[in-house]
Amino acid sequence: MSDREAKRRHVSLLLAGALLLSLGVRADPVRLDSSGRARPVIRVYHRGGDSPLKTCAGGCSVDLPRGRYRVAIDATPGTYAYDEDIRVRGPTRVAIDPGDKTTRRTSIIVGWTLVGASLGMLTWAMFSEWPDNRESGEKGHFGGASIVGSVLGGAGLCFLIAAASNKPSIQAQRVSFGAAPTTGGAMLGGLVVF
Repeated sequence: MSDREAKRRHVSLLLAGALLLSLGVRADPVRLDSSGRARPVIRVYHRGGDSPLKTCAGGCSVDLPRGRYRVAIDATPGTYAYDEDIRVRGPTRVAIDPGDKTTRRTSIIVGWTLVGASLGMLTWAMFSEWPDNRESGEKGHFGGASIVGSVLGGAGLCFLIAAASNKPSIQAQRVSFGAAPTTGGAMLGGLVVF
């Protein structure tokens, strides 16, 4: 192999390596959005890393190469601390819901109180002489108290389900943006890809 061919091959390898490197390390836009009244501190880490790549409050944008990351939110007086791993495979929107401690606690207290009242009403209906029919005066066990107890129990379960769903969450969605023609010109539109 001549000196000229060796240089040509060396330059070709360098260009191919630079092309592969630029394709593999390309950064994609990632939008971090927090919902709710609280504006928790959000930190983005390399998966397994200790120092944050980005720290912001409430929401921000960051360019990240494709890969796996850990998103963490700090606790505020009314919210929970939480972290979760996400995967960036292109432009991504990360929806962050820090949860609400007050709503969750209230739902749990009211829910269990109503379930307890329901059980009390049903027990009372089983062992009391609640009249079934006010006109005839007949006595029965499962009159109005059983209906009231069932309604209280159903309402209590609804509060408990609401409390269970009010947990912090971090969800990443891949998003692709493109231009969509309109009659007045071009418009930037977004399409969520699952």
